Amino acid sequence: MLRLLRVLKLKRLLNQFEELLYDDRIIILIEIIKMLFIIFFVAHWIACFLYAVSDMQIEDTNGKWIIVEGLQDGDAFKDKYLAALYWAFMTMTTIGYGDITP
Repeated sequence: MLRLLRVLKLKRLLNQFEELLYDDRIIILIEIIKMLFIIFFVAHWIACFLYAVSDMQIEDTNGKWIIVEGLQDGDAFKDKYLAALYWAFMTMTTIGYGDITP
């Protein structure tokens, strides 16, 4: 008998959860979160590509954006990645300040 009451409570809880999931505000919120995740994912890959291209460039020290920005230290990977990510976001949003050029 007690188990039957627990199952009924669980069913009622599941019904409330389904109603919450089908609420228009929740659906819109989920879509916005998905869109932001895609934007961050694309910006991450663009930043990784920019960083990789800079590392693969010929020894032209005048053209490397890492050297121009003063980020040539070997242990400053985080700073290099953040600068590349910043450039990716600025380029994707078409703001493009021009302070970092590839």
